[in-house]
Amino acid sequence: MTRSSSTRRAIALLVLLAGVVLGGGCKSYQVGRARTVAKGDRYHMRLQIQEKVIWELSREDEGPVPEGLESVEDLLIDAEVEVTGVVEGKATGLRIRFAEAHTAIDGERRDPGLAGRTVQATGIASPRRFVAADGGEPLGATAAGFLKEYLGDHRPVISYPAPAEPLAVGASWPIEPADMLDGLGSAPVDFAGGTATGRLVSVQPVDGVEVAEVALELDATTDQVDGKPVDEASVRIRMTASEATDRSVPLVDGTVETRVVVRRSKGPVGKRTSNLMDVTKSVTASMRPLAAAKP
Repeated sequence: MTRSSSTRRAIALLVLLAGVVLGGGCKSYQVGRARTVAKGDRYHMRLQIQEKVIWELSREDEGPVPEGLESVEDLLIDAEVEVTGVVEGKATGLRIRFAEAHTAIDGERRDPGLAGRTVQATGIASPRRFVAADGGEPLGATAAGFLKEYLGDHRPVISYPAPAEPLAVGASWPIEPADMLDGLGSAPVDFAGGTATGRLVSVQPVDGVEVAEVALELDATTDQVDGKPVDEASVRIRMTASEATDRSVPLVDGTVETRVVVRRSKGPVGKRTSNLMDVTKSVTASMRPLAAAKP
């Protein structure tokens, strides 16, 4: 099964995340703005992704045929990250100590051999460069491939268009669907229409840190894919993000639930062939600040 580009790019949030919330006054808050990364920032990150793909082929006169497919891919990364280099507010160096890192395809676990290893990542351009940084053996081909595929670029997984003005709790703001889809990289289809909105749900203290929670929704449809007509093509995204209003604190929790459905038919009436693709993806991301490393 070929991994989607959204899954390949999804990890970047947690290894380069710069927060996305600025503090505001007591009644309104500016959310969705990037924070500046600082050298020495340390945080614990955990990311889980599950992507399920269903593909069905059927004919009106025969019903489903054997070429149908259902596949599930899981990804887990749990690690501590330290920013070791910064240029113009962007991390150019990251030291990553992995507690867990593996994928599973249809329940079959695939281990890249990174658990317990420390890796140094360098560079702003995608892909990053990775080398072992724990005095152990050089990274093997499987580990190097995993790092390149899942940590090799900088697209955040919890990312959304910011409102232009500070918001009161409960207030909403409009979002261009194309902007939200581009930020998430979640849909393999260009959905030009539809609606998307964001809402500031709450602002409250969590472990002594002021945290804002936002919720975003997107629903869009189209009648063409790759310039060709289809019977149905839709995307549905539900997203939450809880982030520190103090942009100096890398504290984030987020979930993204995405479903993309594309159905197309061809052939004469009574013998039409129908091809269905149904992709669902669930992302859970967490980042917590750690104390600065001792000199």
